[in-house]
Amino acid sequence: MVASAPLASLYLPHAVQAQFERSWSTERALAWVRPWQEFLRQRVGPPVRRGESVGRNDPCRCNSGRKFKRCCGA
Repeated sequence: MVASAPLASLYLPHAVQAQFERSWSTERALAWVRPWQEFLRQRVGPPVRRGESVGRNDPCRCNSGRKFKRCCGA
């Protein structure tokens, strides 16, 4: 009956629950964690820096002498 069932059996399939109930050795835990550590090390890189932006009232980059908002920023 559902009312008398343990909560863990209501949320996890039995096969998944059995995986959590097995004892974890240090080697088994490290074998599971190491691929993730390698993956995360590869993704870390220098931060991306954006170039200096042009304000709307600054002179336009195209050297027309007009404000950016009236020229290329329109």
